[in-house]
Amino acid sequence: MPNLQPEDVYTRPEILYKNFKDVVVFVDMKGLPEAQREPAIVSTTETGLRERGLDIIDHNAYMSFLRKKGISPSESGNQRLLVLLKEELGRSAIIRVRVDVFMVQGKLVDPLRTVTPGVPGSRGTGATPMDVALRDRREWVIDFSLAFDMFDTSTAEKIWSCSLTCFQSAYEGKLGDFIRKAVAVCLDTIPVR
Repeated sequence: MPNLQPEDVYTRPEILYKNFKDVVVFVDMKGLPEAQREPAIVSTTETGLRERGLDIIDHNAYMSFLRKKGISPSESGNQRLLVLLKEELGRSAIIRVRVDVFMVQGKLVDPLRTVTPGVPGSRGTGATPMDVALRDRREWVIDFSLAFDMFDTSTAEKIWSCSLTCFQSAYEGKLGDFIRKAVAVCLDTIPVR
């Protein structure tokens, strides 16, 4: 697993984050080509927020709300929309996730690298469950950049943000596990007090 570290973390010190447990989630991937818009980023973010005890209105429900009101998603930070989120949906904050880069190149691990565990230098036949698991591994080269921002719907002020980037990171495993780890690294910076 690449060493993922949060960058540019900002928290307003005077804020009681326990008052911001009811949030709207908006994942902005409009800057990515259609083929690079990974839906797992949305679901992983929503799951991560729920696991941290937040009551969320998910991305799809938020997009439906915008359509009903005739509001463009590009207005997600403006005061008028934040007032609507507070008054009509009863939400104290919106968390906007911006994914600027998501490029993944994957390849199967060379089957000749399949080995029998515990036997140095030997190869398995490819027939045992362990051989199959080793043979079906994938190697990924990942370029990824995302940023989280939380805005108070009452004041329109940013109260928390975190970003994360990794470029040309080699990763062997499931892509979903990488996404979960990257999202968790940023969400773990939300103050729990």
